[in-house]
Amino acid sequence: MKIQLLALPLVALLPACAKAQLQSLPSAPTAVAGATMDSAAIKLLDRATANYKGASGLRFRASSTLNGKEVGNSKVSFSGPKMLSAERQSGKNSLRLLLNGDNFYVVQGSEYSKQTAPPGGSVQLLGTLGSTSSEMIAAMLDGKNPISTMLNQYTQAPFQGFKSSTTALAPRVLDGDVLSGVQSNSVFNMKARDGAAHAYGHQVTAWFGGSPFALRRVQTRYTVDGKVLTLSERVFEQDLSPTFDADVFKFNGAGLKPISDEGGAGADEQYFDARLKVGAAPFAFNAKGLDGKAISLAGYKGKVVLMDFWATWCGPCVASLPELKGAYDKYHGKGLEVVGISLDEDKSALTSFIKTRQMAWPQIYDGKGWESVVPGVYGVKAIPFMLIIGKDGKISSVNPRGGIDAAVKAALAAS
Repeated sequence: MKIQLLALPLVALLPACAKAQLQSLPSAPTAVAGATMDSAAIKLLDRATANYKGASGLRFRASSTLNGKEVGNSKVSFSGPKMLSAERQSGKNSLRLLLNGDNFYVVQGSEYSKQTAPPGGSVQLLGTLGSTSSEMIAAMLDGKNPISTMLNQYTQAPFQGFKSSTTALAPRVLDGDVLSGVQSNSVFNMKARDGAAHAYGHQVTAWFGGSPFALRRVQTRYTVDGKVLTLSERVFEQDLSPTFDADVFKFNGAGLKPISDEGGAGADEQYFDARLKVGAAPFAFNAKGLDGKAISLAGYKGKVVLMDFWATWCGPCVASLPELKGAYDKYHGKGLEVVGISLDEDKSALTSFIKTRQMAWPQIYDGKGWESVVPGVYGVKAIPFMLIIGKDGKISSVNPRGGIDAAVKAALAAS
């Protein structure tokens, strides 16, 4: 049986945002270089942010569609900095993230993993769930302007020429309520591995209303070289002062199997090829990326390469993404290259996730899941799994769990 989840220490769940305080606004929206926001939009976002930040707790459901096709639904319960239950269903795949005090559980299907609580707590964990609505709500729970928090990511490498404007929209009736909206339109360029610059567009339309005044709908449109991808989300059954049942944040392991029983954390040699050791040569491969372009290790000669075996349905993979993204943003300009090896089968879901999370590095993908070629070459039987290859072409780190930054820094410093 293939193991899909592994315990992975979490160092940082969201990239830090540089904040500039605006004294007239209680929620202190972030000033983003290259972005403008009109006063009506700021006022609306400030009102919603105040409600979330002052909430005693939070409970909501959300459903989403991709280009009109249903892709999943979720249920979230939040109670303070160390209590979160988030359940997500996408097709046949189910995932539950449970933060309960000092323990963090990831449950997928009939398997679960347990680890210590992430340092960022429940607010930042909510922001990693892979949807625009959860990212916006997490920012507002933390007292931050949700649009500015998202846009700040585009001001850093590898994005170039970022420009954005956010304006308030006229009220309209949606789902039987009169909702007030804001729309953010952003453009930027990003260079591909071949050096060619590609034009990107990112539009977020968010609608607020109801009682309490809160986020109700979000539509995110991504445009890449003229191709459009639309993700629509509806947030409903929302309560900012809920009373939770006693068992909402309790872990129930009945019928579940701990992953450590089948080669989880502490048994690395059981879930990847035993020849993958520091100082050894990585295995050669020829593959194609999500964009159809050829990818091989030979194309990265003289670079530090981080190979990330992952999937969108893997909870620990998603939870560790901000740490990986932080290392990429910090060290890409100094010689780090990241190559994702996705075990996803659904190409549209993978494409949507990558765009939502701004993952700028190439992704090897063949749609074969656990039968994918490159994971087979490396004997990978569980994810997440990472390898760092030094400038000399030899493996410098194997599965640097929770220590990606230090491992990359050491590889770059080596002669």
